Amino acid sequence: MRSLSWALLILALWLSSCSRIATHQPDIASTSTLMVTPNGASIPFNSPMQFRAYLVKADGQKRDVTDSVDWSTVPATAVTTTGLASVTQGRLVPLAIGAIRVSASMNALSARADATITSLPTGLRVVGAATSLAPGVPMVAQAFATYDDGIERDVSSVATWSSSDSALVRSLGSQAGAFQAVAAGVASVKATLSGLEASAPVSIASVSLSSLSLSPRKSILARASSIPLIVNATFSDGRVFDVTSVATYGVSNASVANVTDDVVAGKKLAGLGSGDCVLTASFLSSNAIGQYSIVKEVPSSLSIDGPSSMPLGRTGSYKAIALFTDGSSQDVTLGTAWAKTSTTIGWFVNEHASPLIIQSSSIGSMHLTANGLAQSADKVVYVGAAVLQALTITPSNLSVANGLSDRIVVRGYYSDDSNMDVTSSARLSMSDASVALADSNGVVSGLREGQVTMTAELDSVTATSSIRITPAVLQSISVSFTPNSVAAGYSSQAKAIGSYSDHSSRDLTSSVTWVSSNLSTANISSSGLISTLASGNVTISALLSDVQGA
Repeated sequence: MRSLSWALLILALWLSSCSRIATHQPDIASTSTLMVTPNGASIPFNSPMQFRAYLVKADGQKRDVTDSVDWSTVPATAVTTTGLASVTQGRLVPLAIGAIRVSASMNALSARADATITSLPTGLRVVGAATSLAPGVPMVAQAFATYDDGIERDVSSVATWSSSDSALVRSLGSQAGAFQAVAAGVASVKATLSGLEASAPVSIASVSLSSLSLSPRKSILARASSIPLIVNATFSDGRVFDVTSVATYGVSNASVANVTDDVVAGKKLAGLGSGDCVLTASFLSSNAIGQYSIVKEVPSSLSIDGPSSMPLGRTGSYKAIALFTDGSSQDVTLGTAWAKTSTTIGWFVNEHASPLIIQSSSIGSMHLTANGLAQSADKVVYVGAAVLQALTITPSNLSVANGLSDRIVVRGYYSDDSNMDVTSSARLSMSDASVALADSNGVVSGLREGQVTMTAELDSVTATSSIRITPAVLQSISVSFTPNSVAAGYSSQAKAIGSYSDHSSRDLTSSVTWVSSNLSTANISSSGLISTLASGNVTISALLSDVQGA
């Protein structure tokens, strides 16, 4: 027993004299990187491969942590179908052909390695190529390979694509199998994989672009959200093609929205800030316009600001207002989709502008609706009878001799573009009733010389005209003789009296021109003295200002 105790003591002393080596778990906090191997491997289909993960510290120490990390696989490209392989503790089992990314993660560290799962294809075919396109139109072809395991797989993403004539059909490159027609003619698209080739014909018709449309044409969207865009091109042969992927886009306000592009999701309009923007989609020589309002959040409701009624022929201005829960509001007229229940009561003058203008066209009522972001607002708009907008007086400047009268016409012009004689309905007045007067039929009578302003008023609408009363005019001349009968060789005195429009009369004997009808019987001087020469009858006339008396 004593010998055993001494042996244990000696052993303890010997152990205490040896160097000690400390072992412990890696300090992950001080580890610089995580590494996955192998990288860039080519894995035959149905042949599992072991991947390993290593912790590599800043001082170069490396430890295999394959069994401690979390493993996962994702496709190497967004267009590759998911589910290419499964991986457990680093052991990858291929499930399909394609590029794959193997990832390992441990706490806050992660690493990845790329690999390609391959097999031997025995056959190849191309499908989806359009048999007939129009210039500028895109298309996407697919390649399918049959492998030595008897399974046909989509190999569009790993095949090499080309065109037989790039002047007719060119590769887009943005997506596997994506091409764009360039000009009229016949070409083919080809897929190449592992020495195999397959092609499909493409015919491009000789047609021209007729129109371009953008959908949605109007929309309201919340900031940080997006909406898909679709651009359709209609050609001269009536066919319509989706050209969204090849159209070009311009946004009027880049701080409000932009256009994003995703191979899977396609083109989208993404909201960046509050405000309005106009999106222009261009394809070949045509443009399509879209109008959008971007709001800070989905509004609690929409409202329509504008008149509830208008007279026939008039226009009304309307705005769509988004109301938010914090009490604020925003004008979203530009992006609002407008609708109305009647096509005869009124029509949209400028549906693509703000404010919206409605032109009334017949008497009645209609519902005006504003739609956007699953919200809607409704307003009943009534169109009533046309209203008087203007009056005119014809003639605009009238001259009437003192004591005479003339007629004016008052015409009314209404909101529905109609007009009519409203003389008998209008109230006529003179600035000085002692100079002229007008009755209800528009007859203006001159009372004394002068100038006045006449006003016509109807339904609070007025018009004015200048009326000038000129001196009275000669209307008739009466001639008398003293004596009336005289013997040959004797004389008689003629007298001319003029009657005027103001009912006055004047002695015009020395002013008129005297005329004898028979100068061999009698003649008359400028003063009206008649000298008889022979027996007989004679007519003596007085003439002044185209007025004649005898």
